[in-house]
Amino acid sequence: IGHNVQFDCHVMTRGLRDELFDAPAGRQRYPALMEYVVADTMLSHYVLYPTNATHALKPVSVELRGESVAESSEMLTGALAVGRLRYGLPAKDKRYDLVPNEVILPYAEDDARMTLWLYEHMAILPAHPSERGEIENQLAMAKTLFNIEIRGLGTLDKDYAESIGTLLQERMTEIARLLYPEIEPPTPAKAKAYFFDKERVQDVDGLIWGPGEQPRERDPLTGKISKQGALSTITCAAIARNPNVAPDVQERARLYGEHITLQASSRYYVAWPLLASSFDGKLRARFRQAYVNTGRLSVERVQLQAVPRHLGLSIRDVQAPEPKALLAPEEGRARAVFDLQQAELRIAASFAECRSMLDLLNDGADVHGTTATRIFGETPESAGDRWSELRTNGKRVVFSSTFGVGPARFQSMVYDDTGGETIIPLAECRNMIDAYIDAYPEYSIAYEQWMDYALANGRVPLVRGRQGWFNDREKGRNPYGWWRSGWSRRVQGSLAVFVTDWVAGIEKRLTQTGLGELTGTVHDSIYVDHDPSDVGELEALVVADTVDLWNSYFGGGKYGVIGGVDYTNWGN
Repeated sequence: IGHNVQFDCHVMTRGLRDELFDAPAGRQRYPALMEYVVADTMLSHYVLYPTNATHALKPVSVELRGESVAESSEMLTGALAVGRLRYGLPAKDKRYDLVPNEVILPYAEDDARMTLWLYEHMAILPAHPSERGEIENQLAMAKTLFNIEIRGLGTLDKDYAESIGTLLQERMTEIARLLYPEIEPPTPAKAKAYFFDKERVQDVDGLIWGPGEQPRERDPLTGKISKQGALSTITCAAIARNPNVAPDVQERARLYGEHITLQASSRYYVAWPLLASSFDGKLRARFRQAYVNTGRLSVERVQLQAVPRHLGLSIRDVQAPEPKALLAPEEGRARAVFDLQQAELRIAASFAECRSMLDLLNDGADVHGTTATRIFGETPESAGDRWSELRTNGKRVVFSSTFGVGPARFQSMVYDDTGGETIIPLAECRNMIDAYIDAYPEYSIAYEQWMDYALANGRVPLVRGRQGWFNDREKGRNPYGWWRSGWSRRVQGSLAVFVTDWVAGIEKRLTQTGLGELTGTVHDSIYVDHDPSDVGELEALVVADTVDLWNSYFGGGKYGVIGGVDYTNWGN
């Protein structure tokens, strides 16, 4: 029994020696410590107290029991600070092994006592059967995530990544020197300052700035100017390409846009080598379950969902490797990626009772092509060579407008998807979204319906009797609009419930069959490392199990929707 026991198991695993590991076929194996866990009070509290802003042990103990352990906590904080100062460690580095026993033992005893009391308290609470089932599912997921973290994403090509990282940092410094010749030293951090001439006032393609300001967006319908925010690559690109802008400003915008791209890419070529394990060279993600109220996972260290499909980064005529090329499976193994087919779109169509979209999905029709025809009034025959672009934009509208994405966000998505090649004017983005709403009005109705429901109830219903609650933190951050995400919470929360069962179930099946090992999961995808000769059997197993589970969740009733899963190879 533990509170956030996954962390405790990681600490114990790190303390074990190589000789305790079983290493068949030359591949390192780690002890399955999480298999001995019967309860995690953090996950139980997450399910039974869903509106709480935190599920950390100390605040929960104060709230439910009125017990404070400030003395032992303060002593531990002081001891950690002394250890950092004595050994010159970074401020965020917590070295518990440097804490004296007379400090750490009272702290550990307090934690153990509070955890056991919390376990007994929640065991006798009246709870709906769906809540008890959710606690079991969350614990099964925690065990699966522990295994994924231990296995790692692959051995990082550290030297290669560091060589690119060095080039990247040198180029960022060079850009800073070009933009700010008066600043010494021209560090990359200082390149975030404003760069437009102080007396210049511009209004270019919906982008406006005044003296000493960064560009901001002007709404094409209301004419209102957005709040001043961070300069984006799309803003820089729009300015750099606009013929009405002075050449010197164009060049400065281009340089600043390049700086932003390099800054974002530094996570792969600078941060990743620092995060690679000194023990086995592997890069590992960290998953947290009770931190995102939608039910999705919070991911730290390595966020695969943020890794671009194609970065295409070039630094001083040196082509950088794609980030995922730096993460290879173990030698002699392959990595399969299984993606749920249009998962959110399918669930949204079912919940919104959008008959026209459901018919397209269940009939296996070309959803995006049909949508493009309804939005743009074109067919493959009438559009000719333009059809591919129209269909792609139709696809983008489908996946964004279903959940109320606005024109500015849609414009940014298109820009990112095309690697900075395409900037659609904001007015045109608005027209595309409006045409989509006209073609599928059920979505806007569902959006309003579940927004009102969330405001009235503080929650929305999910699948299998689960509830998607809005916690105190969400309401505090956005007190005048938190309920607007009622529709997306209903869809994404239901998908999160399904994914919890799916990932844990696939892990169990792979353990039973020996066909592979889960090494990652992102939203509605899983990554499986396997023997290349087993790929056919592996694909058949995952597809069959996934479709069966999906249909048990979403396939029934008048507005049921079939499911599917796509297989690709990590290297392709």
